Amino acid sequence: MIDSYLKAKKLIRAIGNRSQSALDSAKRNNAEEVARLKETMFEDLQQLELIITNELSAPPSTVDIRRHLRFGQEKDFGDILHRDLPRLEGQIDAILGEFGCRVGDLGIEHLLDPIIIANAYPQFQNGHLRDAVLNSIIAIFDLIKSKTGLHEDGFNLAAKAFSLHAPKLILSEVETESGENDQKGFMLLVQGAAVGIRNPKAHSLAHDLTPEKTAQYLVFASLLARRINESKIAE
Repeated sequence: MIDSYLKAKKLIRAIGNRSQSALDSAKRNNAEEVARLKETMFEDLQQLELIITNELSAPPSTVDIRRHLRFGQEKDFGDILHRDLPRLEGQIDAILGEFGCRVGDLGIEHLLDPIIIANAYPQFQNGHLRDAVLNSIIAIFDLIKSKTGLHEDGFNLAAKAFSLHAPKLILSEVETESGENDQKGFMLLVQGAAVGIRNPKAHSLAHDLTPEKTAQYLVFASLLARRINESKIAE
C-alpha cells in the first residue's frame, strides 16, 4: 500500500512540474514544447491511473486532468496545477488514512522532488551522504540553468535568476512589499545553498553528516526545487 502511495505521489509531482513547464511554454507561444510536454504528461497520467485502479483500488478521478490536457491551453495547465492535482493528492492522502497510516508515518520519499529522487536519493540510500547532499544542491542549480538559459553559476546565478529589478524567474508579485520580500528571501536561500552547502561539500571529503541530517538537506533541496518549478518565467 505505502509503495503504491509513494509511486502515485511521485507521478503527481512529475505531472505538476511538467504542467508548470507547459504553462511557461504556452506563455511563450512555444507550441512544439507544449506538445512534447503534453505527450509526456499523458504517459505519466496513464501510469498514475493504473496505480490508482490496480494497486490502490480507489475512487479518485483523473477525469479533469485528462480533459484539461486534451485542451492544452494556458488556462488548462494552470487549472491542473492549482485545482486538479491538489484535489487528487488530497483524495490519495485520504485513502492512506483509511488503511490506518498517516503521511507523517512514512519515510522522506514522499517529500522529495523528482529531481532530488533522481540525482541524490540513490546516494542517500547507499550511504554516500556527502555525495547525496552535494548532488541535491547541484541539481538545484542545473534546474535554474535549464529553466532560465543562464550560464552563470552558484551565487551569481541565483542573483541574476531572482533579481528584484530584472528577474528571470518570478516567485511572487514583486510590485508588492510582501512579494518583493519573498523574491529576495528566496534568492538569499539559494545563494546560501551555494555558499554554505554546495561549496564546502565540493571542496572537501570531510563532513559531519548523519543519515538524519542528510535527509533534512534533501527535503530542503526539494522545497527549493518545488518553488523553482512553480515560479513564472519573466516575459
